[in-house]
Amino acid sequence: MLRFMDRVLRTAALLGFGAFLLTALPRALLRAVDRLVVAALRASETPQAARVRVLRPEVASVYDRLRREIPPDGEYLLIDGGTPPQASAVWARFELAPRRPRLLGRWSELPSSADLRRTWPPGVRYAVIALPERQPPLVLTEEELLAALDRSHAAR
Repeated sequence: MLRFMDRVLRTAALLGFGAFLLTALPRALLRAVDRLVVAALRASETPQAARVRVLRPEVASVYDRLRREIPPDGEYLLIDGGTPPQASAVWARFELAPRRPRLLGRWSELPSSADLRRTWPPGVRYAVIALPERQPPLVLTEEELLAALDRSHAAR
Protein backbone atom coordinates (compact mmCIF):
# COMPACT_ATOMS: atom_id res chain seq x y z
CA MET A 1 0.00 0.00 0.00
CA LEU A 2 2.85 2.38 0.85
CA ARG A 3 4.50 1.76 -2.52
CA PHE A 4 1.25 2.48 -4.31
CA MET A 5 0.81 5.83 -2.52
CA ASP A 6 4.45 6.69 -3.22
CA ARG A 7 3.87 6.08 -6.97
CA VAL A 8 0.66 8.11 -6.94
CA LEU A 9 2.37 11.05 -5.26
CA ARG A 10 5.34 10.89 -7.63
CA THR A 11 3.03 10.73 -10.63
CA ALA A 12 0.95 13.64 -9.33
CA ALA A 13 4.10 15.71 -8.75
CA LEU A 14 5.40 14.88 -12.23
CA LEU A 15 2.04 15.75 -13.81
CA GLY A 16 1.91 19.03 -11.88
CA PHE A 17 5.43 19.93 -12.99
CA GLY A 18 4.55 19.04 -16.58
CA ALA A 19 1.43 21.22 -16.44
CA PHE A 20 3.52 24.08 -15.06
CA LEU A 21 6.01 23.75 -17.92
CA LEU A 22 3.23 23.59 -20.51
CA THR A 23 1.72 26.82 -19.24
CA ALA A 24 4.91 28.72 -18.37
CA LEU A 25 7.27 27.86 -21.22
CA PRO A 26 5.36 29.45 -24.12
CA ARG A 27 5.07 32.77 -22.31
CA ALA A 28 8.72 32.67 -21.22
CA LEU A 29 9.84 31.88 -24.76
CA LEU A 30 7.78 34.75 -26.17
CA ARG A 31 9.32 37.17 -23.66
CA ALA A 32 12.81 35.90 -24.48
CA VAL A 33 12.22 36.30 -28.22
CA ASP A 34 10.79 39.80 -27.70
CA ARG A 35 13.83 40.82 -25.67
CA LEU A 36 16.19 39.37 -28.25
CA VAL A 37 14.43 41.29 -31.02
CA VAL A 38 14.65 44.54 -29.02
CA ALA A 39 18.33 43.86 -28.28
CA ALA A 40 19.02 43.20 -31.95
CA LEU A 41 17.27 46.41 -32.97
CA ARG A 42 19.24 48.43 -30.42
CA ALA A 43 22.59 46.74 -31.07
CA SER A 44 23.78 49.60 -33.25
CA GLU A 45 22.45 52.31 -30.93
CA THR A 46 25.10 54.73 -29.73
CA PRO A 47 25.51 55.39 -25.99
CA GLN A 48 24.24 58.95 -26.51
CA ALA A 49 21.10 57.70 -28.31
CA ALA A 50 20.48 55.15 -25.55
CA ARG A 51 20.82 57.89 -22.92
CA VAL A 52 18.31 60.10 -24.75
CA ARG A 53 15.91 57.16 -25.10
CA VAL A 54 16.10 56.32 -21.38
CA LEU A 55 15.98 59.89 -20.07
CA ARG A 56 13.61 61.26 -22.75
CA PRO A 57 14.78 63.99 -25.15
CA GLU A 58 13.57 66.97 -23.10
CA VAL A 59 15.34 65.75 -19.95
CA ALA A 60 18.56 64.92 -21.80
CA SER A 61 18.60 68.35 -23.46
CA VAL A 62 18.41 70.12 -20.07
CA TYR A 63 21.37 68.13 -18.76
CA ASP A 64 23.30 68.72 -22.00
CA ARG A 65 22.71 72.47 -21.71
CA LEU A 66 23.90 72.47 -18.10
CA ARG A 67 27.01 70.51 -19.07
CA ARG A 68 27.84 73.19 -21.63
CA GLU A 69 27.19 76.10 -19.24
CA ILE A 70 28.74 74.78 -16.03
CA PRO A 71 32.46 74.08 -16.41
CA PRO A 72 33.65 70.60 -15.39
CA ASP A 73 35.32 72.05 -12.30
CA GLY A 74 32.31 74.26 -11.51
CA GLU A 75 29.61 74.04 -8.87
CA TYR A 76 25.83 74.20 -8.80
CA LEU A 77 23.18 74.09 -6.11
CA LEU A 78 21.13 70.91 -6.06
CA ILE A 79 17.62 70.81 -4.61
CA ASP A 80 15.47 67.70 -4.26
CA GLY A 81 12.07 68.69 -5.60
CA GLY A 82 10.43 65.32 -4.94
CA THR A 83 7.84 64.72 -2.28
CA PRO A 84 8.55 62.21 -0.80
CA PRO A 85 12.28 62.28 -1.59
CA GLN A 86 13.20 60.20 -4.60
CA ALA A 87 16.44 59.37 -6.38
CA SER A 88 16.04 62.26 -8.81
CA ALA A 89 18.71 64.33 -7.04
CA VAL A 90 21.11 61.40 -7.23
CA TRP A 91 20.38 61.03 -10.95
CA ALA A 92 20.96 64.75 -11.54
CA ARG A 93 24.24 64.52 -9.69
CA PHE A 94 25.27 61.56 -11.84
CA GLU A 95 24.33 63.33 -15.07
CA LEU A 96 26.27 66.48 -14.16
CA ALA A 97 29.43 64.81 -12.85
CA PRO A 98 32.26 65.85 -12.45
CA ARG A 99 30.65 69.20 -11.58
CA ARG A 100 30.31 69.57 -7.80
CA PRO A 101 26.82 69.84 -6.35
CA ARG A 102 26.05 71.71 -3.17
CA LEU A 103 23.02 69.91 -1.85
CA LEU A 104 20.54 72.30 -0.25
CA GLY A 105 18.02 69.59 0.66
CA ARG A 106 14.35 69.26 -0.14
CA TRP A 107 12.39 72.15 -1.61
CA SER A 108 9.89 72.03 1.24
CA GLU A 109 12.68 72.44 3.80
CA LEU A 110 14.61 75.33 2.21
CA PRO A 111 15.27 78.46 4.29
CA SER A 112 13.83 81.84 3.43
CA SER A 113 15.15 83.67 0.42
CA ALA A 114 16.90 86.22 2.66
CA ASP A 115 18.81 83.45 4.46
CA LEU A 116 19.68 81.76 1.20
CA ARG A 117 20.83 85.05 -0.36
CA ARG A 118 23.31 85.55 2.52
CA THR A 119 24.75 82.05 2.14
CA TRP A 120 24.71 81.80 -1.68
CA PRO A 121 28.16 80.50 -2.65
CA PRO A 122 30.23 82.85 -4.79
CA GLY A 123 30.68 81.75 -8.38
CA VAL A 124 27.63 79.49 -8.42
CA ARG A 125 25.32 80.54 -11.26
CA TYR A 126 22.64 77.84 -11.26
CA ALA A 127 20.35 75.95 -8.95
CA VAL A 128 19.07 72.62 -10.24
CA ILE A 129 15.77 71.40 -8.84
CA ALA A 130 15.61 67.67 -9.49
CA LEU A 131 12.00 66.66 -10.08
CA PRO A 132 10.59 63.14 -9.73
CA GLU A 133 9.15 60.74 -12.29
CA ARG A 134 11.40 61.49 -15.25
CA GLN A 135 10.46 65.16 -15.39
CA PRO A 136 13.13 67.53 -16.66
CA PRO A 137 14.93 69.33 -13.84
CA LEU A 138 14.24 73.00 -13.29
CA VAL A 139 17.26 75.20 -13.80
CA LEU A 140 17.10 78.57 -12.06
CA THR A 141 19.47 81.45 -11.60
CA GLU A 142 20.00 82.95 -8.17
CA GLU A 143 17.33 85.63 -8.65
CA GLU A 144 14.81 83.16 -10.13
CA LEU A 145 15.31 80.75 -7.23
CA LEU A 146 14.97 83.46 -4.60
CA ALA A 147 11.78 84.78 -6.24
CA ALA A 148 10.34 81.25 -6.41
CA LEU A 149 11.20 80.75 -2.73
CA ASP A 150 9.44 84.00 -1.83
CA ARG A 151 6.31 82.84 -3.68
CA SER A 152 6.51 79.40 -2.06
CA HIS A 153 6.94 80.77 1.45
CA ALA A 154 4.13 83.29 0.93
CA ALA A 155 1.78 80.48 -0.08
CA ARG A 156 2.45 78.54 3.15
